[in-house]
Amino acid sequence: MRKKQFMGYRFLRQHPLLYKYYGKQHFFIADFYCRALSLVVEIDGGIHEKQKEYDRVRSEILKVRHNLRVIRFSNDEVLDNMNKVLIRLKRYVDSYNTRVRG
Repeated sequence: MRKKQFMGYRFLRQHPLLYKYYGKQHFFIADFYCRALSLVVEIDGGIHEKQKEYDRVRSEILKVRHNLRVIRFSNDEVLDNMNKVLIRLKRYVDSYNTRVRG
C-alpha cells in the first residue's frame, strides 16, 4: 500500500478503532484501515492460529459496531503471492464501487 494508496483509496496503517463495551472504551489496532471503503485488512501471523475465536469476535464487533468488512490474509499469502492478495482487494474495491454507484 505504497503512499497509503490503493486504487485511489487511502489506507491507514496500524490504525486504532474505538468501541465501547459495558460502558468502557476499548480499541483494536487494524493493520490497514480504509474509511472510504469501510474496510479493515488484517495480516495474520502464526499467533492467529491460536486465537481464531478472538479474531472472529473482533471481526464481528468491527462489523456490528462500525459497519466494517474485515478481510484477512496470512503472512504466508502476502509473502508468497502478493498478486493474489492485490487481486482479492481489487475485487472488493470493484464490488464496493458497483454497490455505491449502482
